[in-house]
Amino acid sequence: MRRIEVYGLPQVVSPEMLSGKLVVVIDVLRATTVITNALANGADGILIARSVEEAKMLAATHNGLLAGERDAIMIEGFDFGNSPLEFTSDKIFRRKIVLTTTNGTSTLLSAGSGERLVAACFNNISSIVKFILHNRQDVVIICSGTNGKFSLDDALVAGTIICKLAKEQEFVPDDQALALKILADKGTLACQTLILETAHARRLISLGFNNDIEFCLRVDNSNVVPIWNGMAFVKNA
Repeated sequence: MRRIEVYGLPQVVSPEMLSGKLVVVIDVLRATTVITNALANGADGILIARSVEEAKMLAATHNGLLAGERDAIMIEGFDFGNSPLEFTSDKIFRRKIVLTTTNGTSTLLSAGSGERLVAACFNNISSIVKFILHNRQDVVIICSGTNGKFSLDDALVAGTIICKLAKEQEFVPDDQALALKILADKGTLACQTLILETAHARRLISLGFNNDIEFCLRVDNSNVVPIWNGMAFVKNA
């Protein structure tokens, strides 16, 4: 029987906890949604950087476009911020993108010791579920959180994934996975409505990113599963 573990913050996860497992990282508002949408629109790969300096170095090395934010605001001198609506095919087709964000990219980099690593959001949630079902590893879901605090928006995506998995196969959930499944059993629409009340969503709304949130809450408008290849996230074959 396969196990599902959920961690509400990346800080509690060590590399040994991920060894041999399929790791799913969620930062629905907005990094994993950006990665999914950019790959869907033809980006050649999404490289991840912890710092602005590292991002600039990677972009210079790989002739990449710079994308990212700090405290939700676009970094000065970058080509893009962290809005999924910015990454249109006419701007990014066949280009590499280097992404650095306040929360999500650090989580993604810390999760690379798993046997497989994928990025999940509402946009690709059914494709993520199919990917998990077709792989045999135990599953670890890591929520990025916001500035080191638990973030309900990511947790509700995790719960929705667990609900969908439970309809297809039997898994052994840990307590966090079970709690989020119970919460998400109310349905996707209820989860999305609740997300609008979260601190992270309220912050983005206050900055005028209402359209970003609407896009991030779209379900299954992409079949892309971003897979980490050791250097970048690339589109599933």
